[in-house]
Amino acid sequence: LLQALEKLDDSEFKAGRKAEIIGECHFLTALSYFRLLRQFSEFWDENSNYGILIRDEIPSVSNAVKVRATVAQSYEEIYKHLEIALNQAPEYTTSTQASVQAAKALKAVVLFYQGKYSEAAIAADEAITSTNPLDPSYSNVFTNAETSKEVIFCRAFGTDDVSDVSYFMEKAFGATGIWGPSESYMNLIEGDPRKDLVTENKDVVYNGVTYNVNTVKKLYIPGEGVPVIFLRTAELYLIKAEALARSNASIADAWAPIKELRNRVGADVTEPASRDELMDEIFKEWWIEMAFENWHEWFATRRFDRLLEMNKSLAEQLEDEQEKDKEDEDGGNSFEQAFLQKLEWRKIYNIPTSEINANSACEQNPGY
Repeated sequence: LLQALEKLDDSEFKAGRKAEIIGECHFLTALSYFRLLRQFSEFWDENSNYGILIRDEIPSVSNAVKVRATVAQSYEEIYKHLEIALNQAPEYTTSTQASVQAAKALKAVVLFYQGKYSEAAIAADEAITSTNPLDPSYSNVFTNAETSKEVIFCRAFGTDDVSDVSYFMEKAFGATGIWGPSESYMNLIEGDPRKDLVTENKDVVYNGVTYNVNTVKKLYIPGEGVPVIFLRTAELYLIKAEALARSNASIADAWAPIKELRNRVGADVTEPASRDELMDEIFKEWWIEMAFENWHEWFATRRFDRLLEMNKSLAEQLEDEQEKDKEDEDGGNSFEQAFLQKLEWRKIYNIPTSEINANSACEQNPGY
């Protein structure tokens, strides 16, 4: 699309619209590259060679084979597109269209995952504007994602568009409850006013058997489109809070954004007495406020080093490996070390086999 736009004269567009469309394209490119970086690359280590595959021209047989960029180069590419979006994208009109506000929010998110916490706190503060305030109603964010101003950017799937997405949501959250919130999550959200807005305990029938299970209400609207929220203002509040905490701001300053989120729903806003308590409450807020949206729980669990605490299945597997070490006549903890190394590798996904087959220069992620 960008190449096609270059060939068109500005006079073929309403005043300034060509530049805006170009800005929107660059925002979408930055968002796509960032999500690929976070899912398939060692985004936490700028010295890593395992970055994204940058395509700066339309793929063809002649240029299909290409090596991955380094993580540092990947961030440079993302910021390059963001700067154009910041200068040319239109003002916010609807959550389903790219905007300069979405570009500001995404920049804060990228800085945060890059580990540049001081800069991320400033960027998040700048991105929190009157254009996209917190919605007075927490539930309205999800029942009306396309109209809630808190939703800065989302993808709205209509019921006629993506039956597979609707099917997944139906199976996972609403009718059958085959998948749902874990016991760890239910323990964490217990006592929070958002519990009844996010989850629902009910009887569901699966293969002729009735089960009483906890299901997810959040984002599940039977018979309607399924929104995928990429950016919303509450995430900026959480980024600001955690980034301030990790850059040694005062407890009061780091707590202030969390206090606003909790005030909205009538949750406890007692200020933590120590930095350890502060970090614990910020972790909980990621899990409660942002659950089931965009992998926020997973990344928070890794940042706060609480994977084994929150995932009982993995904790049990680790215990099994430790038992093997005890039974090993040679001694040592080789089984435990191998298991922990595997968990470290599994921070990110493997590069799909189809991609490796199509691009022989694309190196697989470690451990796969």
